[in-house]
Amino acid sequence: MANSISIEIGSHSVRAAVWNGAKTELVPLGYSSAPYFCPSVAVCLDGDRFLFGDYAKNYIYTNPENFHHISDVDSQSQLAPVLYGALFRFIFDKAKCLTKGGLSECIIVVPSYYGKIDPRKTVLTDAARSVEMSEIRFMSDAEALCSGKVQIDNGSVILVVDWGYSGLTISSVYREEHNLKVKYSKHNDFGGRYLDSLILSDVENSIPSTQLDGALSQLLIAGALGESAGHIKEELSHNETCQQSVIIGNYEISRSHFVNLAAKSFADALKLCKEVLDNSGLSFADIGQIVLCGGCSNIPYVMDLFSQYFVGNGNAKVKICRYSDRPGYQFDACLGAFVSNSSSLLKLSF
Repeated sequence: MANSISIEIGSHSVRAAVWNGAKTELVPLGYSSAPYFCPSVAVCLDGDRFLFGDYAKNYIYTNPENFHHISDVDSQSQLAPVLYGALFRFIFDKAKCLTKGGLSECIIVVPSYYGKIDPRKTVLTDAARSVEMSEIRFMSDAEALCSGKVQIDNGSVILVVDWGYSGLTISSVYREEHNLKVKYSKHNDFGGRYLDSLILSDVENSIPSTQLDGALSQLLIAGALGESAGHIKEELSHNETCQQSVIIGNYEISRSHFVNLAAKSFADALKLCKEVLDNSGLSFADIGQIVLCGGCSNIPYVMDLFSQYFVGNGNAKVKICRYSDRPGYQFDACLGAFVSNSSSLLKLSF
């Protein structure tokens, strides 16, 4: 395999890794405190000059009209090709120090629900071509995640439940000879961002907010509360209750109250699971393993939710593995992209 780079542009962060013919290395896209994490945000300073990740985060307050969550940018907008072109230049500039002789192959890890013909792939392809990639391949995140990490017998099927920041994606994945393939994949928008909004609403209902004048003050409150909601959700993954000092007062929530707040989201997750099974031509008994990934899968109730659902539908033997409770899980798909057999991927050569 030639020197290769894999790139995953998630709704929460951008990750990249390189294969230099002998070993894989993560690309340092962030600050020294978190050198390999690049939050999926960007700010346009002028023309096609952008800052990304931690370099851009503070501009949400000082330049909000030009601040963007990368995954929210419409792929058919005028901004998309300019932003993604700048993002790929940023990534490749950071990757230069890790390889000798440059890079010739780019593997782009995309959500499993992307279609074979998808306008978002066109934008990504053009961005990769702008940094002179001679070979471009797309791989679904479910395939990349499972490659080299999950044992799937030939002909068997597993479910990959990816509950991330922007939404929930459930995919049925099977092995055909040496290749992993997605049989069916479906997505909804009830991810970490939506769960954060439920916590924010509960904070606002629980604490009388102080009226502050000015749009900047309101923006500062919204930003601080947004960060607090993420911390609250994370703490509830480890503790039964959480007490948090937020910018407008003190807030306390129990894990059981959070589960009640998110009851509709959890019910919709099971509906999505059933839809994936039905459209894959599978029954509950056909699933031997469920792989949980994405930050929201750390919520303890999530594992219980799927376990009880399958047991209640006659499959008490299903094995449920959570891949998001160990260090470095965020890079599994990027690193797994180098393991998968290339014949199962969409390949574009130029």
